[in-house]
Amino acid sequence: YRCYSQYIEAENAFIPLYKRGQHLQFEQFLNEASNNLTINTKMSIMGVLITRLYDIRAIRVPNMNDERTIQWLRNRLPNMQFDQFYKDKLLAFIDNAHQLYSTSLETSQKELLIRSVIVHTIALHSCISAASSPLAAYLQTLNACKDTYILTSRVDTDCLLELDYNVNPGNKRLDPQVTNGSDEMITQPGFVYESIDSRKYINYRLRDLTPISYRILHLFVHVLIGAASDKDHQNFFNNLQPQNNGVIQEPLVYCQNHIENDWQILTCLFDCDDETLAFVLHSILHSMSENPNEATIRLDTIEKRRAWENEFAQRYINPKVANARRTATDFQKLIKDAQLTLESEINETLDVDEKYQLDFRPRIWRRIGQTSFENLHAYCVGYPNFVTEFPFLSLFFEYHEQLTLVKHLMPILKFSRILSSMLCYRLKRSEARNLTFDQFLQKNENHSSENLSEAFDNFAEAWNSVREHVVQFECHEFKKPMPKMTRNLSLIYALFEKRDESLYLCGAIEFLANLQNEFLQHVLALKPGCPSLRFLEGQLVTTKRNIPKHQYYIEMLALSEARAKNIIHYTWNHKLLSYSQRNLELGHGQEIQYELHKIEAELAYSLLFNKVYLNKKEKDLGWLDVFPYHLELFSTSRTILSEIKELISQEPIPSEKLGFFSTVTSKTLSKFNFSSLNIDIVPIFDNPTELLSELEILLCFLKRTSGGDREMEITNYLNKWMRLSTLTENQQFQKMVNGLRLKHVVALYELVEEKIADVEIEYLSDQYKVQLSEHLKDEINAGINFEQSHSTGGSEISEHKIPHGAFALVLKRFMFRYLTSEMYNPNEMLANYLARDTFIDCWPVWVTDDVIRDKFPKSLLAAHIYDAYQYTIQKTTSYNINNNRQRDIPAKPNSNSNIHSGSHGNRGNRGGRGGRG
Repeated sequence: YRCYSQYIEAENAFIPLYKRGQHLQFEQFLNEASNNLTINTKMSIMGVLITRLYDIRAIRVPNMNDERTIQWLRNRLPNMQFDQFYKDKLLAFIDNAHQLYSTSLETSQKELLIRSVIVHTIALHSCISAASSPLAAYLQTLNACKDTYILTSRVDTDCLLELDYNVNPGNKRLDPQVTNGSDEMITQPGFVYESIDSRKYINYRLRDLTPISYRILHLFVHVLIGAASDKDHQNFFNNLQPQNNGVIQEPLVYCQNHIENDWQILTCLFDCDDETLAFVLHSILHSMSENPNEATIRLDTIEKRRAWENEFAQRYINPKVANARRTATDFQKLIKDAQLTLESEINETLDVDEKYQLDFRPRIWRRIGQTSFENLHAYCVGYPNFVTEFPFLSLFFEYHEQLTLVKHLMPILKFSRILSSMLCYRLKRSEARNLTFDQFLQKNENHSSENLSEAFDNFAEAWNSVREHVVQFECHEFKKPMPKMTRNLSLIYALFEKRDESLYLCGAIEFLANLQNEFLQHVLALKPGCPSLRFLEGQLVTTKRNIPKHQYYIEMLALSEARAKNIIHYTWNHKLLSYSQRNLELGHGQEIQYELHKIEAELAYSLLFNKVYLNKKEKDLGWLDVFPYHLELFSTSRTILSEIKELISQEPIPSEKLGFFSTVTSKTLSKFNFSSLNIDIVPIFDNPTELLSELEILLCFLKRTSGGDREMEITNYLNKWMRLSTLTENQQFQKMVNGLRLKHVVALYELVEEKIADVEIEYLSDQYKVQLSEHLKDEINAGINFEQSHSTGGSEISEHKIPHGAFALVLKRFMFRYLTSEMYNPNEMLANYLARDTFIDCWPVWVTDDVIRDKFPKSLLAAHIYDAYQYTIQKTTSYNINNNRQRDIPAKPNSNSNIHSGSHGNRGNRGGRGGRG
């Protein structure tokens, strides 16, 4: 309080009262001051009493002199000619009983600094008329302000048309600050509740206020509201609207929490210690007393509030925060004692003349500030017109924390891609759940093309760095938090798929990709003309007016095609701090100036050059290809066989090639003569499951490369593509496809699939093995022709029932291709799957659409499929036994025996169902 001109005079008058109990001199000073009460006079009196009787309680308990002086003031002050509110605050300070600013021996240094600002703020606004300042009104007449628009209070919004959007269970609002209904804002006078968490963002800004201006004014507002009387609190906070979370039960605690939060964020914004921040705030408060705004104003409209906030920031805050360290140093010089001290020399707050400089050379040993990211940020925050002159640098600081996370996208993608290339179509889902990362890495420790262990370590570090931020995928929140990545977790966590444990990987990839996209979107939204972004500019040819001819452009690329150079990999480069210079003036060595143009240009190039906007895949709107598990080819691509047939016209395997396959092993094929499918002599292979995996890879590659020459041999096609080199290394596979062409690939797949299916379906989940009722058996008997299996060499087929061989085949294919993954509801009607075009590849081509739709059992559930398949086999076996017994019995001629005439009459309509043929 030494900054006030009458402080020394007031202190000299107070000392006799304090030391010897002689009150005449101080009483005379108070009487003279009451005749000419200015803000300076009031603050000088208040300052002496606070310094001598309030501050001292932080270092010792009150002594006899303190008690005697306090008692005299309690008796004499009520009779003084000061306004009542001013006298009440004087007595409140010396009583030291208020929760907001009371001190004791246990009070920490930081708390003392915060309370010094709180007391200074309250003291100043108890000296100002409530009619001339909304801030003083909050302290003195808070209840009268409940119908005004409170400073730094957010605008409350609601829906004008009563169209409030309620989020359904399991979903999450994507934009938590969306304004419902029309764009018009409904504002309610009075106080608007703010949670602490909503104000922890360091760059939070409101209306036209900068982050620093907002925080300082917000702190002052809550100090003054908190210091108001309890009666005013009760009336003021009871006025809260229901949408503002009801009544604040403890106003003092609420205000204290906001004061501490604002203080903490201001130290970060200024990159300073608590003492420096206290000096800056004291300097602002002193300037408010030196140049008060005496215009009478009532903030009864939002326009008046905005205007008052802007004027306050321009008049008091902006001049002080442009160089906060200089402001703190200058204020220290203003309040220093006349006596020269060692501390003053160290802090360089002395008035140095030429002789002193010649004698002591103070520039040789001096305090200087250290360059740092935080110091750079503080310099930029106080830089005049920083947002308009350096738009990209301003955006960089806003997204700094998010940008540090984006670099983790590439390690996650890389390891997931490695696993996909090594294990696709080879790894079963059950194996992925049981196999840990540690087991996989030990098994492949000699893998030559990639250092798997290093790739996993980078993946785990990236995963663990973002897992606390990833709480949802798309609109669905995770029921359990993202687990910590260790070698003991299952391999399935790193395989991309929109289900089960893989959802965490999907969520992490989506979160990081969206962070990069959001940042780039804001870059594109910057006003053209920023010198640091000229390399992004492109000329726009347009005849429209008011559209800049030069705009920013960034390439769009699917994430599946992105490389490391396309992903933002940001780590703060400390070399950028070399573009700086310290102030050479004595006492200002901690002030550092930065070359912002150069720093912005360097950052823009490193963050934006070759970077792309990441898109999802056009086909399925997924970030990456779904990992294809072994024996689940059709779960991710149901119509792949039809697509291959459309790309490459298919033929059965030649009989001379079938002669290479030697032994019949299929249980079912021993009961059916599937000559038209060319699968009546299936060979024995050492590892048919591995061969099927190789064929799945081949089919998917044919689909991705849009097929090839149908007459090209499969071996030549494999040698043509480097990515298929793993297939050429399999000698058994090479031996199997030798001599076959691309036009045989579908028939070959179905041949190998038939061999494996009989074994796999035996291990089908019990949920698909529910026994048939007699009613269901009757329905099967009514729709299935057990006398005929299939067409024989193109002969006739019944148009009235489904051949039993085709029915058994489609059930087996559906079980093998889809139900082994347990992805389908067992209570779903089986006709909804197999009597529709979605799963048309399961059916042999020679069964017509009409027969499938009309005769497929409508009541059969997916849960009955296994028992229906076994029932069909048993029924067929019975028919075969009966037919064998009747072969030697002469049959009477029957003119109607040929019931299959015209069986191919509808064959032409099959072309519209997936191109099967």
